[in-house]
Amino acid sequence: MFHVELKLISKINCPLCQSSKCSVFLETKDYFFSGKPFDIHECNDCGFLFTNPRPIDDALQDYYKSEKYLSHTDSNDSIFSILYRSVKQYTLRKKLNIIKRFVRSGSLLDIGCGTGDFMALAKEKHWIVRGVEQNENARMLAQKKNLEILSSVDQLDSVNERYDVITLWHVLEHLPDLHSTMKIISQKIKEDGILLIALPNHNSWDARHYEKYWAAYDLPRHLYHFNRKTITALLSSYGFELKSTFPMIFDAFYVSILSEQYRGNKLAFPIGALKGLWSNSQAWKSKEYSSLIFVFQRNS
Repeated sequence: MFHVELKLISKINCPLCQSSKCSVFLETKDYFFSGKPFDIHECNDCGFLFTNPRPIDDALQDYYKSEKYLSHTDSNDSIFSILYRSVKQYTLRKKLNIIKRFVRSGSLLDIGCGTGDFMALAKEKHWIVRGVEQNENARMLAQKKNLEILSSVDQLDSVNERYDVITLWHVLEHLPDLHSTMKIISQKIKEDGILLIALPNHNSWDARHYEKYWAAYDLPRHLYHFNRKTITALLSSYGFELKSTFPMIFDAFYVSILSEQYRGNKLAFPIGALKGLWSNSQAWKSKEYSSLIFVFQRNS
């Protein structure tokens, strides 16, 4: 584990409904990077799960400083990263195909664009693209792909443009100021525009099976832990209507393998792959996949 100074924000109210009535849902820790302990609290009023207390905003970036954090690098130096990149190429095309079910072409803003691979594909398919990425290393890699990348969501205030599509691929759960970000998104999307949000789903079989070891809790990088009910409640308060959901099949395998590693299982890869397969089979009926893509439309 790596040394990171633990600077925490004092315990907060529910970020979704502001209720002060919260209780500990799960005691766990940062298995990926620092080894520091963290808790997940549950709002007793609305049921929202959130990391509480959490690192101060200036300290959050310290928990991403690892070459193993694959969404911020383009490395292919391990079997795991090679498999990750291979699957990623398929999922990028799938994401764009989902968008085309609702909008055929136009302008697209990718918030938390990482190294810019999704933007590059969209640009290749003649979309007008812009991205936002806070991590400097990832942003520099994206800019080398001839992409326009802003360093923060706040910079969008200076951009006089609204977008047909806004995407957040496993990003919303990372953003410190949830409501400030949602206000900016609601201002920057066109009327009847489409908002796509990919999120881990703590109602999935693998989340319930692994409990404190579930890799998709990813504390403290994940500040919020959504399910269908809570993401719909948040988005409806900003004038968005849920239109559809789509499963992210491969996430169950990736998360289960990592979760087995966190358990200390020397057979993490085969056992995790089997558990991922079982999670998807359970979700075939329940629709509670390990991760989901939510498609919202801005009400005109």
